[in-house]
Amino acid sequence: MLFRRPELLYFLFALIIPIIVHLFQLRKFKKERFSNVAFLQQIVVKSRKSSTIKKWLLLFTRLLLLAALILAFAQPFIPATEKATQTKATAIYLDNSLSMQMPGENMSLLKEAAQQLIPELKNADQTYVFTNDDQINISNDTDWQNQLLELEYSANQLSYEAIKIKAGEFFSGKNNENQLIMISDFQKKTSDSIAIDDASFAIQLIPLRPESNENFSVEKARLSENENQKNLEILVRSSINTDQKLSLTVSNGQELVAKKTLNFDDNQMQRAQLPLTDEAYYNGMVSIKDEGLEYDNKLYFSVNPLPEIKILSINQSEDAFLKRIFREDDFDYQAVDINQLNLADLQESDFIILNGVQSISNALRDQLIKSKNKGKSICVIPGLNQSKEAYNDLLKALNLPVFKAKFDVEKTITTINFKHPLLKNVFTKAVKNFEYPKVNHSFTLNATSKKVLGFLDGSAFLVGYQQAFVFSGSIAKANSNFQSSPLIVPIFYNMAIQSANNLPIYQEIGKKSTYSIKANLGNDDILRLIGDNENFIPRQQSTGDKTRIETRDFPSKAGTYSIVNQKDTLGYVSYNFTRDESRLDYLNLSNQSEFASTQSYFDYQASINNIVELWKWLLIFALVLLIVELLILKYVK
Repeated sequence: MLFRRPELLYFLFALIIPIIVHLFQLRKFKKERFSNVAFLQQIVVKSRKSSTIKKWLLLFTRLLLLAALILAFAQPFIPATEKATQTKATAIYLDNSLSMQMPGENMSLLKEAAQQLIPELKNADQTYVFTNDDQINISNDTDWQNQLLELEYSANQLSYEAIKIKAGEFFSGKNNENQLIMISDFQKKTSDSIAIDDASFAIQLIPLRPESNENFSVEKARLSENENQKNLEILVRSSINTDQKLSLTVSNGQELVAKKTLNFDDNQMQRAQLPLTDEAYYNGMVSIKDEGLEYDNKLYFSVNPLPEIKILSINQSEDAFLKRIFREDDFDYQAVDINQLNLADLQESDFIILNGVQSISNALRDQLIKSKNKGKSICVIPGLNQSKEAYNDLLKALNLPVFKAKFDVEKTITTINFKHPLLKNVFTKAVKNFEYPKVNHSFTLNATSKKVLGFLDGSAFLVGYQQAFVFSGSIAKANSNFQSSPLIVPIFYNMAIQSANNLPIYQEIGKKSTYSIKANLGNDDILRLIGDNENFIPRQQSTGDKTRIETRDFPSKAGTYSIVNQKDTLGYVSYNFTRDESRLDYLNLSNQSEFASTQSYFDYQASINNIVELWKWLLIFALVLLIVELLILKYVK
């Protein structure tokens, strides 16, 4: 038994007071004279014995009463374990990532955990609750309870090391029995386990699991074009093999564009290709309905109408392949011989191609550099008998690798950089076996990170960086069969598209995104991205009539955003959450956690921290003794 106020036990010495009163009480008796006292002798003896018993009963009763009161004010208690008396500081990490939308027993995993925490934290002391992007201070008012119940799901997710660092900051300077409680579904990240023994505080893991692991997600979408028909190619994924049928719809604002039923046939993936009949889809959305996660049931996309793209091909080699790619109905294609070139035409063009030009004058080089600085795209295709010195000054100015040694041997183009912006969304998956184009004569280009296409020996065939591109060899039919390759159309088409508004159909939230849009801005003009629930100014840089926009931390909500200059809407761009958390691939923590739910953990904590308070029983005992004393005074003679 322990006492909360042991210093009050010194008052037990006060028990000597009733002892002194009862043992040394002095009474004066008044003498009465009687004629004969023989008949009173027996009564006197009996009265003295009764009075002595009464005094002793009162003495013991008052001693017990006073002792009970002193012990009650000292607040004695009996702890269940030694830990029950230790001062604790507790940090609670409550995972509010998107995967916590999965349904639990009655509601989502996050909402269930929040509701179970509230009654356990009402009287908590030195307790700190934090999520992936917020923190909640536990106080006497009810604001923290509302904060818990109104927690929003976040695309940001702290690493396990970051969680421990944040808890360590809270524990800094606290010489207590510190503990971190991690409440999460614990999806697999970079490792298959969590190190819980390398911290200076105790760590308890509470893994939450959904009622079902089945979840469908709109994984990705991309635009494709076949015989002048634009199509939206959509990939839908299931977290498990299933034979369910799923309804998929495509809409543009309030207008239903297409609808299709997907049959998974005991697979995890299904693809759909739906035609797009309109030129523009400003507020497009692909949607499904399922019982799993909510965030991945919608994928927003926007297709902006292409502005007229002016293409200038400066030729000293045949350009029939360029004419086939850049049709008149989509592009304003102009071809001019190098000897008839008007340098003023460069400033009116969006995409400039040097097609086999053997030598570049200083005036042409200066105009090309000026055009590049204004945000225009430039592609350099060397001639068949080209000297490396003719282009190297220009290539340096365009931040491109220069020509080095020339090889007069046949090389095969075998490498495709699928992650390069020029080929993004061109392929649904990595292509390994295709008809490899060949080149007979080429220069050496050293550019690993900027390489778009490469040879078997690892050197580059096509390099692209910030809307400037260079081939390492001529693509004329006399030197290469690249003009017959299926790669040539998407490569030159995307070069031209990037010279205008290279707005993607959607971007992913939390990842660095860069795109350009035509915008003639004044000195004080600033572009804004405006959505239904968010309005912010992105990082931007204007060069000529184009503005380069970069986003990363914002926006934080999925949807379609208008690109606005003052009151003018210049275009639309959509943002979606990444689908990383739709996999529902969880860590196996059977050897690291004893608790299957938040409630089971706090029930265990209540059992080991249970304290039996005795002061109430002592007060009741004192009250009984007081009643006993009154009865003794009244009935004992």
